[in-house]
Amino acid sequence: SRKSPMKRYVLGIDPGVRGALALVETVNELPRVKVFDMPIRTYYINGSGRARIEEAALNQWFATYAPFIDCAVMEEVHAMPKDGPVQAFTFGYANGFIKGMLTAYNVAVQMIAPADWKKPFGLSSDKNRSRLVASRFFPKDDAQWSRKIDDGRAEAALLGIIALQRK
Repeated sequence: SRKSPMKRYVLGIDPGVRGALALVETVNELPRVKVFDMPIRTYYINGSGRARIEEAALNQWFATYAPFIDCAVMEEVHAMPKDGPVQAFTFGYANGFIKGMLTAYNVAVQMIAPADWKKPFGLSSDKNRSRLVASRFFPKDDAQWSRKIDDGRAEAALLGIIALQRK
């Protein structure tokens, strides 16, 4: 009997502690997606709870899936002028840790600015629109971003579509 080939994915990444990882594959010539929330946990720093990436969990995720990933597209993000120093640090740390995982697991990544990937999809800062557009590309998988807070999942899925196009 013939061995079936291993599944191959492309990865879309919406970075940050509220972001997501989207494994996109083509099944019967249609895109399908499995979305994973960024693994986070609350750390207490100077008495305040802060959400941070859970490094061991993200490392385990990459150990499991990286061998099956052909390439990745990740949103290129920057701290914003109105971000407070704690928020900017948290965001930068998460972004750097994700890039480190991609490098450590030999996953080729292309960075893309928000304006450059959102414009072709007709997106703005309206997070609800990201969920609607992702549902058009993945009608069988849209339960994964059914809640308003799941916009990061939808955006990771859309970044996965770009990865498929660039593969």
